[in-house]
Amino acid sequence: MKRNLLLSFSSLLFSLMLLYSCQKETLTNENDLNGSAFLKSKDDSKDKCRLVYSDYADGLYTETYSYNSKGLVKEVKLGSLGSFYFYATMQYDRKDRIVTGSASFDGINYYEMSFEYQNDRIIREITYEPGTTNIIEVVTNTYNHKGQMVRREDPVYDFYATFEYDREGNNTISDLRYLSNNYLILRVVNHYKKHIKSPYTARPGITQSWWYSNDVTSPLVPTERDEYWGDGEGGEFLAFDEDPAKTIINPTAQNLTANRLTFDNISGNEIYQYWEYENCGRKNESDLAARKSMPDIGQRAMDIAKLRMPLLRGPQLKKQLEERKLIVQRLKK
Repeated sequence: MKRNLLLSFSSLLFSLMLLYSCQKETLTNENDLNGSAFLKSKDDSKDKCRLVYSDYADGLYTETYSYNSKGLVKEVKLGSLGSFYFYATMQYDRKDRIVTGSASFDGINYYEMSFEYQNDRIIREITYEPGTTNIIEVVTNTYNHKGQMVRREDPVYDFYATFEYDREGNNTISDLRYLSNNYLILRVVNHYKKHIKSPYTARPGITQSWWYSNDVTSPLVPTERDEYWGDGEGGEFLAFDEDPAKTIINPTAQNLTANRLTFDNISGNEIYQYWEYENCGRKNESDLAARKSMPDIGQRAMDIAKLRMPLLRGPQLKKQLEERKLIVQRLKK
């Protein structure tokens, strides 16, 4: 009798373990499908392949990444034509989640940050005056059932952003609008035809570029990107139109994007981007030159290029939007 009970109990225990294993495997596969697993995965090695530098249009804007002793992003430096520098720094908790950060412009500390989580996702980003507990801004993030950010809102600086995704978790459409009148600021439409990984997936510790107003990380790099800008009066116009037939993307040995050459149908110019990594083993030489000088272009093309610079959040956003209004007025003439 005891032997039969023991066998029955053992069979029940085995069945429960098998059921748990199947459920766990199913969950992992679902995460892989919607593209969230690559952001949630733990980076156990400080020697993991990672992004250290990106360059858009030969210095129009650049990003430089440095890492802490655990291999997590410690600081990001953004530059533009050698005359503008923004620094974002971040600190982590025991779960390797960003808990505090700070931002400075040209060496002047603008604001400090704290992050609140729910289910390991950042739901609130609180901005403080430097060295104080005085709150100057609160950004709230909303997610769908797959854990993808679908809305980002900042009442203080009068904006909200919405995001749409494809089946693989790539951001297909993002809209940045004013909260007060719902006028469009910027719409970005992305298309993905190649399975080459986005360079921004190689930033251990970062699940989103919190220093930007309207940025989410996709698993893949887009093969086509189009941008629509608001005219300040409720209308919009196409400001950047990549020709997918002329897009060239070269991967590294790890299938990360090494460089990307595109052609803008609006300005008639080629735009070259490249990314540098470390701890990636054998260097994968690209078919394109390591650097490509920006062509001598006119004021209109330069204005369009400036419109394409990422929109920072916080105090700098207002300055960027004011500059863009002037650019839009010039483009409409």
